[in-house]
Amino acid sequence: MVLYIGWIIAAFLAGLLLGKWPKKQKMKLQERFDRLNICMGMSYVEILQRVEAAPRITDRNANGVTERTWVEERYSITLTFDHQDICLGVQEERLDKE
Repeated sequence: MVLYIGWIIAAFLAGLLLGKWPKKQKMKLQERFDRLNICMGMSYVEILQRVEAAPRITDRNANGVTERTWVEERYSITLTFDHQDICLGVQEERLDKE
């Protein structure tokens, strides 16, 4: 009986230790875009691969220009792409303060 209780306590303590184990945190969207430095001239596929996130909003204009917006918590960025999906630059970037 004492051995059984000992195993229960050991499993509980192991669970606590594993719960405190440091986990690699995923970079925030803003940090991933900051690492790109300059998006202008990059293809849409290149940006997707480096940012590792799909845009939440895609708007296609009649003139062939596409605006794609990535949103995460308080940060959003809108990039403009030409008809060949090459980035023309940042249309808007916002960081809402709490």
